[in-house]
This record gives sequence, structure tokens and C-alpha cells, in this order.
Amino acid sequence: MTDIVIEPYFNRDRSALPHAEMPDRTAGFWGTSQVRLPSDLTGSSRLARQQADECQGCKFSSCSLSEEGCPLTELREIRKAYDLMRLGREMEALKTFVKGSPFMSAYKVCEAPCGPGCNHNASNSGIITPVLEHHLGEFLRTVFKSGEYRGPNFEKVRRADAQRIAIIGAGIAGMQAAWEILKAGHIPVIFDRERLPGGLILKGIPPTHLEAMSNEEGKKTHYMEFMYEFLRHCGVGFRLGQNLGVDIGIEPSGDGRNTNVGSEKFAGVIYAMGAQKPLVIPALKDFPHVLGFRTMLDTAISEYYGYESDPCPVQAGQSVLIVGNRYTARDCALMSVRRGAKVYVLMRSEEIEASKVPWKHSEDPRVEIINVSNSENFTLYPQTEIAAVELQGDKKIVTFDSKTEKVPASMAFDHIIPATGSVSEGIDMVTSKFGDSVLEGLHEIAGDMDPKAQKILPGAARSGAEAAWRLVRKLSTEAAA
Repeated sequence: MTDIVIEPYFNRDRSALPHAEMPDRTAGFWGTSQVRLPSDLTGSSRLARQQADECQGCKFSSCSLSEEGCPLTELREIRKAYDLMRLGREMEALKTFVKGSPFMSAYKVCEAPCGPGCNHNASNSGIITPVLEHHLGEFLRTVFKSGEYRGPNFEKVRRADAQRIAIIGAGIAGMQAAWEILKAGHIPVIFDRERLPGGLILKGIPPTHLEAMSNEEGKKTHYMEFMYEFLRHCGVGFRLGQNLGVDIGIEPSGDGRNTNVGSEKFAGVIYAMGAQKPLVIPALKDFPHVLGFRTMLDTAISEYYGYESDPCPVQAGQSVLIVGNRYTARDCALMSVRRGAKVYVLMRSEEIEASKVPWKHSEDPRVEIINVSNSENFTLYPQTEIAAVELQGDKKIVTFDSKTEKVPASMAFDHIIPATGSVSEGIDMVTSKFGDSVLEGLHEIAGDMDPKAQKILPGAARSGAEAAWRLVRKLSTEAAA
């Protein structure tokens, strides 16, 4: 088959391309590099350019069109960014990504659904967008600090009748909602109980996933410290350290239109509080003596970055039972083993590989990594569930129901950590504290409607964007009336 000459995506008439099966579409392209990479390109920049050069700009692709692909499809022109990177127009590629969603710090914890569905798999490995995100995320920090690029100028799109919108929750959904509110010409203000925005990125993702940065004094800093500075510069207001129901309340303003959050008045409210309610394990439903995975990860993360927090409850020499087989379970295991605890992981699947999670983890030289699978302090109990549990003194006595003979009938543990995930409490948490009257004004809820938000952080970003879009439409309808 004759080699295909590939032009940039935005210069091609996609409708004129004839249909062909995947092997025929990809054959003859791979290995016919259209751009000779400059010799001075190294590290993430070179890798991003290589992947951009290999991207075919498919008409149907998991990164851009498939429902099973990237949740950020409707926010980012991903293929356009790849074409710009291929042509060496790095700043334009960055602006394309930032315009849609600037939260590229999530690249290391994205499950990359773009990869398995990529047409590149027909003849090579799939191209995954987190590679480009990694590079552009670091590039954004560099050019922002140097002053070369300070983000979009939202003053140009600010409406004459701009409304103030409160967003409850500074996780990825809340921050993306604020970004969409800015793009629509309104004024977003985010409330959160933490000292930094980030939500799960800040409090539930160990430093084995997100790269630590160093400030001028050489102190480790979280990527969200930079993102906080970037968002404030772009026009997002923050009210941090404000816990809804503790430090501030929420109620209708009395004019039948606005809502008061604390002492401030807003035209609308977006609830983006995330998935804070743990999934219930039947055997532990009425057993309160468990350690929440968020508490475990939060204290370990705070210890690493030097943030103030309570001491980590897991100590050297203790025995810890972790229930779950995905990322949260692995992260709790990593942190517990690092602290010198003896860890047992319970999972229903037959093999650890069945969880599709790389338990044999990572190569970041700045962080002490324990290869959990090979640690003498790690034991896996597959095809096993908790049959019963009781408290004896400070110990939790667990009886197992296992299909594996190697698993004992029962064991005593210092801590039990359910790590099977969490779900959104939606608006119930708010109405239980403040009554149904909080729903009288304009409001939207981020996270409940989108199953992808339960899976990966970019899904949460999309659900936040959708909530913002719906609220903006309501504001426009109200203004027209």
C-alpha cells in the first residue's frame, strides 16, 4: 500500500475520506514520520511531539468522539492540539488545551480511556492524551511564572450584566464549573473547607502519582498551589477554609431570586461537593470502627508536603486490612507499607492483575516507593470477602469467607480500611442541614448525572462543566423573561 501523506487535521476535508476497515486505515502511515524532531527536544517535550507526529487525526477516535473515550471531548479540541504540537506550535497547543480545561495536573491519575480505543493499536500501541497533558501542564507552569502566558483574558468576554455564581466544592468538578462560568462572562466564587483547591487531587492522590514541585526555598509544593495562583489570576474567586454547615450557611436571600452563601449574595449556586460518601460493604454496614481511606491518604499526603494535619493513624508494626482492588486500595497499601505496617488486601477477583491496577508501582526518584507486590509486609487474599467482624478491645476480629485455602478463618487487625470507592451524596447533604428552601433559587448539581464522573477525574470535570452550562442557560432564560 502506498504511504499516505498526512496533512494537519484542521486542513483536511474529513467528509471526503472513504470508509475503510481499521487495519487498512492505519497501514502505510505508521513509521512515515512527517516531521523531523529537533535534536534539542528532550524529556516530556520530545515524547509529546513524537505522539503528536504519530496521531492520525482519525475521523472516529476514542480521544475525540467515542462515548467510551475521553470525557473531555466536549471541552478540548484534542486533535487540533496534536496537530499544533506536530508542527512545533507549542504555545498554540497549550492555549487550545487551556481554553477547554486547564486542569492538566490530573494526567497521572487518568485511566486514559483514549488509549485502548485508539486506532493506532492496529499496528502499534495506542496514543494516550495524558502524555500531552503532562508536557503542557509543566509548560503552563513555566510560561505562567515567566510571564510569557498568563492565561485567557476573560475581561474581554465579561458581560455587562455579569452575575455572581457560588460554587460549593473546589474539586475538579467545581473548578471546571468555575472555568465555564468565566467563559460565559459571569463571576465565579468557589467555597471549600480546605486550605487549597483540588478536592480528590489534593486530598486523595498520593505523591506517588502527582509530581511534587519545589519553590524558591526548595520546599516541596503541590501542583494545586500553582493552579490556585493561576485560577485567581484568571478571575476565579475563592473562599477557602469555609466549611458549609460549620463556618457558613446557605439560605434564600428573601427576594425570591438570589441565594445567600455566608454573608454574600449570589444569583445561582452550583453544588460540586464530590463523592464523599464511602460505598458500603455489607459486613461493615453497622460496624463504625473502621478507618476511612480519605483519612489515611490525607494524613500521609499532608505529612509528605509538610501541611498541618492530625497524625497518621497507621503506625509501624500494626496490622492493616484493606478491602478493595483498585487505585484507592493500592494507594492505601502503599502508604501503609511505607509506614512499616503489615498489610493484607482483600479482593473478590482471582488475581491481582484482574484489577487492572499496576500494584508494582512507579519510578519517581523523589519519592520513596515500596514495590508492594514484592514486600514481605504485603499479603493478598484473593476471592475473599468479610463474613463477620467484631471488636475485642482495640482489635478488630474479622472472619473471612474465602474460596482460597490459604486464607485463615479469622484474623485480628489494628485497622480496617474499606477502599472500594465512594459515591456522591448529591444535594441530600445540603438539604438535610439547611432544608429544602435552599433549592428555591437557581441551582445545579455536578456529579450525580454522569457515570464517568464516578470513574476518572476528567469525568468529574465534564460533569462540572455540564452543571455550569445548565445554570448559564437558566440565567439567560431568566434575563430574557
